[in-house]
Amino acid sequence: MKITRKMLEDAGACQGEINRLVKLYGDEVDVDAAFCAAHPEINWRWAASHLLPRKLRAEFERQEVQLYAEYQRQEAPLWAAYQRQVAILFGKLLK
Repeated sequence: MKITRKMLEDAGACQGEINRLVKLYGDEVDVDAAFCAAHPEINWRWAASHLLPRKLRAEFERQEVQLYAEYQRQEAPLWAAYQRQVAILFGKLLK
């Protein structure tokens, strides 16, 4: 898939992202699986919802919701551990 400056402008991308694309790649960049994997900092959820055709967008959303559910499942115990450590820290400082 080719992503161009015009595509991003037409889709309402923020100017900062458009400027970054142009600075790094010129007015267009060929995007494939390897490019996507090498650039996780790009907001691929936004790209999917604004740049993919309807069928691909639906498939992206179907699979992404499963990835997000797994992220939340793993995040919950980490957040609880963090909260426990913050509580302990607060208590120690009261001594």
